[in-house]
Amino acid sequence: MSTHPGRQSRKAVWILKRFMDAKAEARTRTVPLVIALGILIIMADGYDMQFIGIVANDLMREWSLSPAAFGAIASAALFGSIAGAVLAGVVSRRIGLRATLAGSLVLFGLCTLAGLLAENATTLVVLRFIAGIGLGAAVPATVTIVDDNSSLRTRAVSMTLVACGQPIGAIVGGMLCAQFMPTFGWHFAFVLGGIAPLLLVPFVWKLPETKEPERGVWRLTDLLGRDLWKTTSLLWLTVFQTSCFIYLIVMWVPPTLREAGASLQASVWAISAFNFGGIAGAIVIAMLVDRYGPFKVMPALFGVAAAATFLLGSSLSLPEAYPIAFVSGFCGYGAAILLGSVTVMLYPTSLRTFGVGCLLGVGRWGAALGPVLLGWAKAAGTPARELIWLAAVAPFVAMLCFLALARVQAVVSSHLAKQTA
Repeated sequence: MSTHPGRQSRKAVWILKRFMDAKAEARTRTVPLVIALGILIIMADGYDMQFIGIVANDLMREWSLSPAAFGAIASAALFGSIAGAVLAGVVSRRIGLRATLAGSLVLFGLCTLAGLLAENATTLVVLRFIAGIGLGAAVPATVTIVDDNSSLRTRAVSMTLVACGQPIGAIVGGMLCAQFMPTFGWHFAFVLGGIAPLLLVPFVWKLPETKEPERGVWRLTDLLGRDLWKTTSLLWLTVFQTSCFIYLIVMWVPPTLREAGASLQASVWAISAFNFGGIAGAIVIAMLVDRYGPFKVMPALFGVAAAATFLLGSSLSLPEAYPIAFVSGFCGYGAAILLGSVTVMLYPTSLRTFGVGCLLGVGRWGAALGPVLLGWAKAAGTPARELIWLAAVAPFVAMLCFLALARVQAVVSSHLAKQTA
């Protein structure tokens, strides 16, 4: 008995539709877990970025460290994260992103806890570097899992929410340190930074498995070719400067304020104001960029961030530093969070993923080198006020880069218009 071909076709379409509906429903159920866990993991990254700055004065006093030696400790995890980001791509293709994420969190947590056993700066630099490898692998794995489990319609919102985990983690962790470090000493900061990622590991195994897809070969020449080299160079210089700016502020403002006579709690509140500004700025700036475009919004914001940071260096007294730090974070940190989204706007579809990955890599170099350079400047006897002024140079350069980007994109648009005319 034969079956009518049209009936078979309709049945196949019905089965395919039911399968797609079931897949979409399963994704909908997992999205809240994926986003929540993504925020918590990036919060651990944000706390790790800041806590070394919070314990700076205690470590330097207890171990008789020079500012340059402490700068090496501050940057060790960031250099490790560069290696971790590279290893994440290799390992995830072999064992999957979920196992890669779980393993990287374990490595990060255990090496942070091991910092309690360090008796000198050299040992701590090594431990922080290894911890950075774990953190550097965890962040891109997290971003990829969130991206893979978000629909096209909700992807931008999901990624923005997860990115805001970094300043949230810095705020929450900083407040906990301010509350408990006077009782338990600087060791509390390492305990908190080590236990938090370990507690997240069991939840990682509840995430849907994601295999890193095989992709074509991407080369840097794709981004630095004749058509894109100006755009890429300006974007890379911008993210290098903004990453340098954020890590300089987060790592060096707390010890600088404490040297100026502020208490631990007051210095934490000042840097929390910067992070609060980053969260609020990311949300507001995203709406402004959607409405007016990046080239009307970003240069002005980076200019205001440079001015606010300069004022912060000129007024290291409290409570005047609180609102100034908030404005600096709102404009500088908030705009920096949006750089990934702007990059997606400027690259062709085939290069967006690769372009964003390279952008994050360049940003890590800026984050790693900034504290080292400022540590050297501090060791050379540069006054605290001038150190903050040096940090203000970074958003000013970012403003110039975006003004140049606007001109480059105007030329590109004009050229395309002539070709289609």
